[in-house]
Amino acid sequence: MKAENTTYRVVFIHTIKGLISLFDTLLAELFPQAKGYHIVDETLIHTVLEAGKPTSYVYRRITEHAVAAEEFGADAIQLTCSSVSETVEIIKNSVSIPVLKIDEAMIRDAVARFKNIAVIATAPSTLNPTMAQITKIANEMTKEINARATLCEGAYDALLTGDREKHDRIVTNYLLKAIEEADAILLAQASITRVVDSLRGNPTSREIILSKPILSSPRPAIKYLAKTLKEGD
Repeated sequence: MKAENTTYRVVFIHTIKGLISLFDTLLAELFPQAKGYHIVDETLIHTVLEAGKPTSYVYRRITEHAVAAEEFGADAIQLTCSSVSETVEIIKNSVSIPVLKIDEAMIRDAVARFKNIAVIATAPSTLNPTMAQITKIANEMTKEINARATLCEGAYDALLTGDREKHDRIVTNYLLKAIEEADAILLAQASITRVVDSLRGNPTSREIILSKPILSSPRPAIKYLAKTLKEGD
């Protein structure tokens, strides 16, 4: 068991830049007993986007990162990209510490609470595995749901080239349309969370954004991470 003043080490594996501050902020708020360390490997997402799915290279690289994280002394490994969530089932066999998907806690919450769910993604490599996870978890829970996939065409390419303004504009357009047609919105990528936060702070869009539940993965993932480590002591 960890002593009360001992800090948990959590290694985050990212496939894009720009998420470090988000997860450090969530750790400070939801799991202050933990300190985050970050690995950013953009070759992973570029490989997944080109192949349409995780390749042997992606499995090998994430496994290497996971083994290195354990050797570093990590208590858990948190993936932050839904496009590589499916690799967890294989990679966790190479280490003795928890390896956690970014989206599972969010999806379980969505399936438990809602019937008509709009799934928003900016990359096909994320959208398809997310829809598959929703179906799998709905079957486990014996829940009948209607999940509709929405791909924000062009948004991810804009993000990868550094054009955040274009990314945010495209996502906003798709998001506002989806809100009209669903009971809840599920954001398939952590990178979209920032867009929703900015819309909530905008007086012209705030009322629309608050009219339906919008679920994103980072917060429930960190809550589940904390629960996993504390229960493991």
